[in-house]
Amino acid sequence: AEVALSESEERFRTLVANVPGVIFRCSIDNDWTMQFLSEEIDELTGYPASDFIANRVRTFGSVIHPEDAPIVSREVEAAVAEERPYTVEYRTLHRDGSIRHVVERGQAILGRDGQTKLDGAIFDVTQRWTAENERLKLASIVESSDDAIMAVSLDGRLSSWNSGAERVFGYTAEEIIGKPIAILAPPGKEGEQHSLFERITAGQATAHLESVRRRKDGALIDVSFTFSPLRDASGAVIGASAIAHDITERRTAEAERERLLLELADQNEQLRELDRLKDEFVALVSHELRTPLTSIRGYLELVLEEEAGALTDEQRQFLGVVERNAHRLLALVGDLLFLAQVEAGKLS
Repeated sequence: AEVALSESEERFRTLVANVPGVIFRCSIDNDWTMQFLSEEIDELTGYPASDFIANRVRTFGSVIHPEDAPIVSREVEAAVAEERPYTVEYRTLHRDGSIRHVVERGQAILGRDGQTKLDGAIFDVTQRWTAENERLKLASIVESSDDAIMAVSLDGRLSSWNSGAERVFGYTAEEIIGKPIAILAPPGKEGEQHSLFERITAGQATAHLESVRRRKDGALIDVSFTFSPLRDASGAVIGASAIAHDITERRTAEAERERLLLELADQNEQLRELDRLKDEFVALVSHELRTPLTSIRGYLELVLEEEAGALTDEQRQFLGVVERNAHRLLALVGDLLFLAQVEAGKLS
Protein backbone atom coordinates (compact mmCIF):
# COMPACT_ATOMS: atom_id res chain seq x y z
CA ALA A 1 0.00 0.00 0.00
CA GLU A 2 2.87 2.37 0.84
CA VAL A 3 4.57 1.58 -2.49
CA ALA A 4 1.30 2.13 -4.35
CA LEU A 5 0.75 5.41 -2.51
CA SER A 6 4.30 6.53 -3.31
CA GLU A 7 3.84 5.68 -6.99
CA SER A 8 0.52 7.53 -7.03
CA GLU A 9 2.12 10.62 -5.48
CA GLU A 10 4.96 10.45 -7.99
CA ARG A 11 2.50 10.27 -10.87
CA PHE A 12 0.62 13.21 -9.40
CA ARG A 13 3.81 15.28 -9.05
CA THR A 14 4.84 14.42 -12.61
CA LEU A 15 1.41 15.31 -13.92
CA VAL A 16 1.36 18.62 -12.03
CA ALA A 17 4.88 19.48 -13.18
CA ASN A 18 3.84 19.00 -16.81
CA VAL A 19 0.79 21.25 -16.56
CA PRO A 20 1.56 24.71 -18.07
CA GLY A 21 -0.14 26.46 -15.18
CA VAL A 22 -0.53 26.66 -11.41
CA ILE A 23 -2.39 23.77 -9.76
CA PHE A 24 -3.90 24.58 -6.37
CA ARG A 25 -6.21 23.55 -3.56
CA CYS A 26 -7.36 26.30 -1.21
CA SER A 27 -9.93 27.18 1.41
CA ILE A 28 -12.87 29.40 0.51
CA ASP A 29 -12.04 32.37 2.70
CA ASN A 30 -10.97 35.98 2.32
CA ASP A 31 -7.30 35.03 1.91
CA TRP A 32 -7.81 31.97 -0.32
CA THR A 33 -5.60 30.07 2.12
CA MET A 34 -3.56 27.56 0.13
CA GLN A 35 -3.22 23.91 1.14
CA PHE A 36 -1.41 22.92 -2.04
CA LEU A 37 0.21 25.05 -4.73
CA SER A 38 2.43 23.92 -7.60
CA GLU A 39 5.83 25.47 -8.22
CA GLU A 40 4.57 27.29 -11.31
CA ILE A 41 3.36 29.99 -8.93
CA ASP A 42 6.97 31.25 -8.75
CA GLU A 43 6.90 32.03 -12.48
CA LEU A 44 3.52 33.74 -12.18
CA THR A 45 4.11 35.88 -9.08
CA GLY A 46 7.85 35.80 -8.39
CA TYR A 47 7.24 34.14 -4.98
CA PRO A 48 7.80 30.46 -4.08
CA ALA A 49 4.86 28.20 -3.35
CA SER A 50 5.99 27.80 0.26
CA ASP A 51 5.21 31.50 0.91
CA PHE A 52 1.49 30.90 0.30
CA ILE A 53 0.93 27.53 2.02
CA ALA A 54 -1.15 28.22 5.12
CA ASN A 55 -0.42 31.93 4.54
CA ARG A 56 3.06 31.38 5.91
CA VAL A 57 4.58 34.56 4.41
CA ARG A 58 1.80 36.08 2.35
CA THR A 59 -1.74 35.31 1.23
CA PHE A 60 -2.75 34.48 -2.30
CA GLY A 61 -5.32 37.27 -2.02
CA SER A 62 -2.43 39.74 -1.72
CA VAL A 63 -1.26 39.02 -5.28
CA ILE A 64 -4.71 39.45 -6.84
CA HIS A 65 -5.14 42.92 -8.32
CA PRO A 66 -7.27 44.95 -5.86
CA GLU A 67 -9.69 46.01 -8.60
CA ASP A 68 -10.29 42.39 -9.62
CA ALA A 69 -10.56 40.80 -6.16
CA PRO A 70 -14.34 41.44 -5.87
CA ILE A 71 -14.89 39.87 -9.32
CA VAL A 72 -13.09 36.69 -8.27
CA SER A 73 -15.07 36.46 -5.03
CA ARG A 74 -18.43 36.94 -6.74
CA GLU A 75 -17.75 34.36 -9.43
CA VAL A 76 -16.47 31.71 -7.01
CA GLU A 77 -19.34 32.27 -4.57
CA ALA A 78 -21.90 31.96 -7.38
CA ALA A 79 -20.29 28.76 -8.70
CA VAL A 80 -20.13 27.18 -5.23
CA ALA A 81 -23.78 28.06 -4.57
CA GLU A 82 -24.83 26.56 -7.93
CA GLU A 83 -22.49 23.54 -7.57
CA ARG A 84 -20.84 24.14 -10.93
CA PRO A 85 -17.32 24.72 -12.23
CA TYR A 86 -16.21 28.31 -12.71
CA THR A 87 -13.90 30.25 -15.01
CA VAL A 88 -12.76 33.74 -14.14
CA GLU A 89 -10.20 36.11 -15.65
CA TYR A 90 -8.30 38.57 -13.48
CA ARG A 91 -4.94 40.23 -12.97
CA THR A 92 -2.16 39.24 -10.61
CA LEU A 93 0.71 41.34 -9.24
CA HIS A 94 4.23 40.10 -9.90
CA ARG A 95 7.10 40.68 -7.51
CA ASP A 96 8.90 42.82 -10.13
CA GLY A 97 5.95 45.22 -10.30
CA SER A 98 4.49 43.94 -13.56
CA ILE A 99 0.91 42.81 -14.01
CA ARG A 100 -0.05 39.40 -15.38
CA HIS A 101 -3.38 38.43 -16.87
CA VAL A 102 -4.61 34.98 -15.84
CA VAL A 103 -7.52 32.61 -16.33
CA GLU A 104 -8.55 30.51 -13.35
CA ARG A 105 -10.69 27.39 -13.70
CA GLY A 106 -11.85 25.45 -10.68
CA GLN A 107 -14.61 23.70 -8.78
CA ALA A 108 -15.64 23.27 -5.17
CA ILE A 109 -15.07 19.84 -3.57
CA LEU A 110 -15.71 18.44 -0.11
CA GLY A 111 -12.45 17.81 1.72
CA ARG A 112 -11.70 14.97 4.16
CA ASP A 113 -12.17 17.38 7.03
CA GLY A 114 -15.73 18.02 5.86
CA GLN A 115 -14.86 21.55 4.70
CA THR A 116 -15.54 22.77 1.17
CA LYS A 117 -12.32 23.45 -0.77
CA LEU A 118 -11.46 24.74 -4.19
CA ASP A 119 -9.47 22.64 -6.63
CA GLY A 120 -8.33 24.35 -9.77
CA ALA A 121 -5.67 25.66 -12.11
CA ILE A 122 -4.44 29.13 -13.03
CA PHE A 123 -3.04 29.86 -16.51
CA ASP A 124 -0.98 32.88 -17.53
CA VAL A 125 -2.65 34.44 -20.61
CA THR A 126 -0.71 37.71 -20.60
CA GLN A 127 0.70 37.18 -24.10
CA ARG A 128 -2.68 36.21 -25.47
CA TRP A 129 -4.32 39.20 -23.75
CA THR A 130 -1.65 41.58 -25.09
CA ALA A 131 -2.02 40.22 -28.62
CA GLU A 132 -5.80 40.42 -28.41
CA ASN A 133 -5.60 43.95 -27.05
CA GLU A 134 -3.32 45.00 -29.90
CA ARG A 135 -5.67 43.32 -32.38
CA LEU A 136 -8.63 45.22 -30.93
CA LYS A 137 -6.72 48.52 -31.09
CA LEU A 138 -5.78 47.90 -34.71
CA ALA A 139 -9.37 46.91 -35.49
CA SER A 140 -10.58 50.12 -33.85
CA ILE A 141 -8.12 52.18 -35.91
CA VAL A 142 -9.19 50.42 -39.10
CA GLU A 143 -12.87 50.84 -38.33
CA SER A 144 -12.57 54.54 -37.46
CA SER A 145 -10.50 55.41 -40.54
CA ASP A 146 -12.05 57.71 -43.13
CA ASP A 147 -10.29 55.68 -45.83
CA ALA A 148 -11.76 52.51 -47.27
CA ILE A 149 -9.80 49.54 -45.88
CA MET A 150 -10.58 46.10 -47.24
CA ALA A 151 -9.10 42.64 -47.55
CA VAL A 152 -9.22 40.45 -50.65
CA SER A 153 -8.78 36.68 -50.68
CA LEU A 154 -6.60 34.87 -53.21
CA ASP A 155 -9.60 34.29 -55.48
CA GLY A 156 -10.13 38.06 -55.72
CA ARG A 157 -13.17 38.25 -53.46
CA LEU A 158 -13.65 40.80 -50.70
CA SER A 159 -13.28 39.28 -47.23
CA SER A 160 -13.39 42.39 -44.99
CA TRP A 161 -14.88 45.86 -45.32
CA ASN A 162 -14.63 48.74 -42.83
CA SER A 163 -17.05 51.60 -42.23
CA GLY A 164 -14.78 53.91 -44.25
CA ALA A 165 -15.30 51.65 -47.28
CA GLU A 166 -19.05 51.89 -46.74
CA ARG A 167 -18.82 55.70 -46.77
CA VAL A 168 -16.59 55.81 -49.85
CA PHE A 169 -18.35 53.20 -52.01
CA GLY A 170 -21.86 53.08 -50.52
CA TYR A 171 -21.99 49.29 -49.96
CA THR A 172 -22.51 47.80 -46.51
CA ALA A 173 -20.27 44.92 -45.42
CA GLU A 174 -23.22 42.50 -45.64
CA GLU A 175 -23.87 43.55 -49.24
CA ILE A 176 -20.34 43.25 -50.59
CA ILE A 177 -18.29 40.69 -48.61
CA GLY A 178 -17.84 37.64 -50.81
CA LYS A 179 -18.22 39.65 -54.03
CA PRO A 180 -15.31 40.04 -56.47
CA ILE A 181 -13.37 43.26 -56.06
CA ALA A 182 -14.01 43.98 -59.73
CA ILE A 183 -17.57 44.95 -58.75
CA LEU A 184 -16.16 48.39 -57.91
CA ALA A 185 -14.66 48.90 -61.38
CA PRO A 186 -16.61 50.80 -64.07
CA PRO A 187 -17.04 49.21 -67.53
CA GLY A 188 -13.73 48.87 -69.32
CA LYS A 189 -11.63 48.85 -66.15
CA GLU A 190 -12.55 45.44 -64.72
CA GLY A 191 -9.14 43.96 -65.53
CA GLU A 192 -7.16 47.03 -64.46
CA GLN A 193 -6.37 45.82 -60.95
CA HIS A 194 -6.30 42.13 -61.83
CA SER A 195 -2.65 42.22 -62.97
CA LEU A 196 -1.77 44.42 -60.01
CA PHE A 197 -3.49 41.97 -57.63
CA GLU A 198 -1.51 39.12 -59.19
CA ARG A 199 1.77 40.96 -58.51
CA ILE A 200 0.79 41.52 -54.88
CA THR A 201 -0.19 37.89 -54.27
CA ALA A 202 3.06 36.86 -55.94
CA GLY A 203 4.94 38.66 -53.14
CA GLN A 204 5.47 42.25 -54.29
CA ALA A 205 5.69 44.48 -51.22
CA THR A 206 3.20 47.22 -52.15
CA ALA A 207 1.62 48.68 -55.24
CA HIS A 208 -0.21 51.93 -55.94
CA LEU A 209 -2.96 52.74 -58.37
CA GLU A 210 -4.97 55.90 -59.10
CA SER A 211 -8.09 55.24 -61.10
CA VAL A 212 -11.84 55.68 -61.36
CA ARG A 213 -14.23 53.47 -59.40
CA ARG A 214 -17.99 53.17 -59.29
CA ARG A 215 -20.09 53.63 -56.17
CA LYS A 216 -23.20 51.65 -55.38
CA ASP A 217 -25.35 54.54 -56.67
CA GLY A 218 -23.48 54.47 -59.99
CA ALA A 219 -21.51 57.66 -59.40
CA LEU A 220 -17.90 57.60 -60.58
CA ILE A 221 -15.20 58.70 -58.12
CA ASP A 222 -11.45 59.13 -58.37
CA VAL A 223 -9.66 56.77 -55.96
CA SER A 224 -6.05 56.24 -54.90
CA PHE A 225 -5.34 52.57 -53.99
CA THR A 226 -2.48 51.11 -51.97
CA PHE A 227 -2.25 47.30 -52.15
CA SER A 228 -0.16 45.15 -49.78
CA PRO A 229 0.10 41.36 -49.38
CA LEU A 230 -1.65 39.62 -46.47
CA ARG A 231 0.36 36.81 -44.89
CA ASP A 232 -0.46 34.09 -42.38
CA ALA A 233 1.68 33.10 -39.39
CA SER A 234 3.98 31.04 -41.63
CA GLY A 235 4.58 33.97 -43.99
CA ALA A 236 2.53 32.56 -46.85
CA VAL A 237 0.51 35.09 -48.86
CA ILE A 238 -3.21 34.48 -48.27
CA GLY A 239 -4.58 37.57 -50.00
CA ALA A 240 -4.14 41.31 -50.21
CA SER A 241 -5.15 44.36 -48.25
CA ALA A 242 -6.29 47.48 -50.04
CA ILE A 243 -6.53 51.04 -48.73
CA ALA A 244 -8.57 53.35 -50.93
CA HIS A 245 -8.64 57.13 -50.53
CA ASP A 246 -11.27 59.18 -52.32
CA ILE A 247 -9.34 61.81 -54.30
CA THR A 248 -12.33 63.16 -56.24
CA GLU A 249 -12.12 66.55 -54.52
CA ARG A 250 -8.37 66.67 -55.08
CA ARG A 251 -8.77 65.82 -58.75
CA THR A 252 -11.55 68.41 -59.08
CA ALA A 253 -9.33 71.02 -57.42
CA GLU A 254 -6.43 70.09 -59.72
CA ALA A 255 -8.67 70.38 -62.79
CA GLU A 256 -9.95 73.75 -61.58
CA ARG A 257 -6.36 74.87 -60.99
CA GLU A 258 -5.39 73.84 -64.52
CA ARG A 259 -8.43 75.66 -65.91
CA LEU A 260 -7.53 78.80 -63.99
CA LEU A 261 -3.91 78.59 -65.15
CA LEU A 262 -5.03 78.27 -68.78
CA GLU A 263 -7.44 81.15 -68.28
CA LEU A 264 -4.66 83.24 -66.73
CA ALA A 265 -2.32 82.41 -69.58
CA ASP A 266 -5.00 83.43 -72.07
CA GLN A 267 -5.59 86.69 -70.20
CA ASN A 268 -1.85 87.35 -70.12
CA GLU A 269 -1.70 86.82 -73.87
CA GLN A 270 -4.60 89.23 -74.34
CA LEU A 271 -2.84 91.77 -72.13
CA ARG A 272 0.35 91.40 -74.16
CA GLU A 273 -1.64 91.98 -77.33
CA LEU A 274 -3.30 95.04 -75.81
CA ASP A 275 0.10 96.30 -74.70
CA ARG A 276 1.46 95.87 -78.24
CA LEU A 277 -1.53 97.71 -79.69
CA LYS A 278 -1.04 100.47 -77.12
CA ASP A 279 2.61 100.83 -78.10
CA GLU A 280 1.70 100.99 -81.76
CA PHE A 281 -1.01 103.55 -81.01
CA VAL A 282 1.33 105.73 -78.95
CA ALA A 283 3.99 105.53 -81.67
CA LEU A 284 1.44 106.39 -84.37
CA VAL A 285 -0.09 109.29 -82.42
CA SER A 286 3.34 110.62 -81.44
CA HIS A 287 4.48 110.54 -85.06
CA GLU A 288 1.28 112.19 -86.30
CA LEU A 289 1.58 114.91 -83.65
CA ARG A 290 5.26 115.53 -84.27
CA THR A 291 4.80 116.38 -87.97
CA PRO A 292 2.32 119.30 -87.54
CA LEU A 293 4.15 120.53 -84.46
CA THR A 294 7.38 120.72 -86.44
CA SER A 295 5.55 122.69 -89.12
CA ILE A 296 4.03 125.05 -86.51
CA ARG A 297 7.45 125.62 -84.98
CA GLY A 298 9.00 126.42 -88.36
CA TYR A 299 6.34 128.97 -89.29
CA LEU A 300 6.59 130.55 -85.81
CA GLU A 301 10.32 131.09 -86.36
CA LEU A 302 9.59 132.75 -89.74
CA VAL A 303 6.98 135.07 -88.22
CA LEU A 304 9.26 135.96 -85.30
CA GLU A 305 12.03 136.75 -87.79
CA GLU A 306 9.50 139.21 -89.36
CA GLU A 307 9.53 137.41 -92.71
CA ALA A 308 5.80 138.20 -92.93
CA GLY A 309 6.16 141.83 -91.79
CA ALA A 310 7.09 143.87 -88.75
CA LEU A 311 5.75 142.76 -85.32
CA THR A 312 4.64 144.90 -82.45
CA ASP A 313 6.02 144.17 -79.01
CA GLU A 314 2.70 142.76 -77.90
CA GLN A 315 2.53 140.42 -80.93
CA ARG A 316 6.11 139.26 -80.33
CA GLN A 317 5.23 138.56 -76.68
CA PHE A 318 2.19 136.45 -77.64
CA LEU A 319 4.10 134.56 -80.30
CA GLY A 320 6.91 133.83 -77.79
CA VAL A 321 4.39 132.11 -75.50
CA VAL A 322 3.14 130.03 -78.45
CA GLU A 323 6.73 129.13 -79.41
CA ARG A 324 7.66 128.01 -75.88
CA ASN A 325 4.58 125.78 -75.59
CA ALA A 326 5.22 124.34 -79.05
CA HIS A 327 8.76 123.45 -77.94
CA ARG A 328 7.41 121.80 -74.75
CA LEU A 329 4.75 119.85 -76.66
CA LEU A 330 7.28 118.70 -79.24
CA ALA A 331 9.64 117.49 -76.46
CA LEU A 332 6.76 115.60 -74.79
CA VAL A 333 5.81 113.90 -78.05
CA GLY A 334 9.47 112.94 -78.53
CA ASP A 335 9.57 111.37 -75.06
CA LEU A 336 6.37 109.36 -75.72
CA LEU A 337 7.74 108.08 -79.01
CA PHE A 338 11.04 107.07 -77.37
CA LEU A 339 9.23 105.23 -74.53
CA ALA A 340 6.99 103.39 -76.99
CA GLN A 341 10.03 102.19 -78.93
CA VAL A 342 11.75 100.97 -75.71
CA GLU A 343 8.67 99.01 -74.57
CA ALA A 344 8.27 97.56 -78.05
CA GLY A 345 11.84 96.27 -77.82
CA LYS A 346 13.15 98.41 -80.62
CA LEU A 347 15.48 100.30 -78.32
CA SER A 348 17.30 99.40 -75.09
